[in-house]
Amino acid sequence: MGAKRDITFDLMKGIAILAMLCGHCVIPEFLHHFIYMWHMPLFFMVSGYFFYVKPWKKSLESSIRGLMVPYVITCGIVLIVSLVLSMDISEKVIFGTIGISSAWFGSDAMVGYGGNGPLWFLLALFWCRIIYDALSRMILNKWLFGGAVFCLSVLSVMIGSKYYVPFYLAHGMAALIFYYVGNIAHNMNIEKSECKIWCSLLMLCFVAFGMFIGEPYFYALYFPNWLGNVLAAICASGVIYYICRLCGNNKLMAWLAYVGRMSLLLLSVHGIDYMFSFSKTLVYSRLALEGKIAGLLFDSMLIFIPLLGIVVLPKFSLVRILFNVK
Repeated sequence: MGAKRDITFDLMKGIAILAMLCGHCVIPEFLHHFIYMWHMPLFFMVSGYFFYVKPWKKSLESSIRGLMVPYVITCGIVLIVSLVLSMDISEKVIFGTIGISSAWFGSDAMVGYGGNGPLWFLLALFWCRIIYDALSRMILNKWLFGGAVFCLSVLSVMIGSKYYVPFYLAHGMAALIFYYVGNIAHNMNIEKSECKIWCSLLMLCFVAFGMFIGEPYFYALYFPNWLGNVLAAICASGVIYYICRLCGNNKLMAWLAYVGRMSLLLLSVHGIDYMFSFSKTLVYSRLALEGKIAGLLFDSMLIFIPLLGIVVLPKFSLVRILFNVK
């Protein structure tokens, strides 16, 4: 009989991906601030937790298979459909997929990063893995390694917030600090340690501090107070980790863990809905609704469509293969 699966990290990803959906809805400003403080950094930390050095070729193939393939497929679907139907979003999708400014080519199709919705995360995580893996092979001294990660993260934010860096490379470099923290947590065997009361209070204090120093926008590489934002994100993720460790394996937790395991597919479905604006078009154009009812229906669809996707799509073997659904 196989060992029972630890669903702690599945729960964390489930919470974070649902928080992302809520963050794209019309919600109170303080809640939006709280979500954007930690939801993307958490994913980088979870990924870093499971990092280990393996043959370079195998590592590259794994990253391409697990991240680049879903990225290309999802963006490709949107681009092909938009071109066939002569939709206005095709140019925006092209620039957003590459992660460059359309202004370079005399176009105003895309202003800022994120022209492909939330899918920038996949490419950022790809670069983060590749760069972190390369650094771990080149720099053997742990202090120099940590210093290199810190410096690259800071430098990428300084450059990427002012100049466009193609293919979301700067985003991947900015995420190195979170990936590193996740990897350190694994090396410290955090799963075997207990969280002291003073540690819990300290983390909560940093989370509260993060609510007062300005809301970060990772997709735009905007951090009002980089060090404070990073510490708040790490501490918020730490609090969520310890809460998830305390959760039992009941039906609700099993469902949330399933959402976490399907987070890649859910992100892709949400990305398609986000770029095509299916929900927005249906609510505000087709149904011509206004006011609170329109907002409520729009928010409901933003959440319902991706959740429906992770229930229906895994039934198809091709989807399971392409999106690494297990």
